[in-house]
Amino acid sequence: MEDKVKEIFSNVFEVEISEVDNIEYQSVEAWDSIGHMMMISELETEFGISIDMDDVIIISKLSECLDILKKYIN
Repeated sequence: MEDKVKEIFSNVFEVEISEVDNIEYQSVEAWDSIGHMMMISELETEFGISIDMDDVIIISKLSECLDILKKYIN
């Protein structure tokens, strides 16, 4: 799961996979509100889930995303 999430972050936010661990919401140009929703959409499609809005709002970096996804994927 983690590798796929990193790939999604890399593609949506236009950064190298090696940089994904170090970015946060609005720390790169592509991670604005629109980019955030694109990332959520990609995650939901990839994993066949629907993420609650309360959780969507919490995600501001990779580690938070991975923690939240565990609730939906297990």
